[in-house]
Amino acid sequence: MNHYEIMVLTNPQLEEQAQKEVIEFVKNFITDNGGEVIMVDHWGKRSTTYAIKRHQEAYYDVIYYRLLSEHLPELERRLKLKESVLRYMNLKMLKVQIPHLKNKAALIKAKEQPPAEVVPEPESISEPVAEKSAITLPEEGTNE
Repeated sequence: MNHYEIMVLTNPQLEEQAQKEVIEFVKNFITDNGGEVIMVDHWGKRSTTYAIKRHQEAYYDVIYYRLLSEHLPELERRLKLKESVLRYMNLKMLKVQIPHLKNKAALIKAKEQPPAEVVPEPESISEPVAEKSAITLPEEGTNE
């Protein structure tokens, strides 16, 4: 299985629920065909450089996943048929990028988990430090 990333631009006029359904469609396609969704990065609503299907804005989502390459044409065909998808780009990831992706996914999962319960440390019993006595140095010229 190869690692891929797909960026999906969806219609900005969609309600939030409809926009999430598009992303769920892609995730379900991947898992139904034996793939694995590694991470979904939701960028939110952003302006586009130029108009895409008469829209100056779009919802941006990036999905990182593993899938057999034989399933990619079907995924792309289904995305083309969805009216809510303005544009998509599917890229094969380089082997150099994969460790970075795994680290990023681990950081995101750590942020999503609730913080661990902090157990206060017992107060250490500090013993009073004995005052140091002043040490006198012998004066020069004396033999002590």
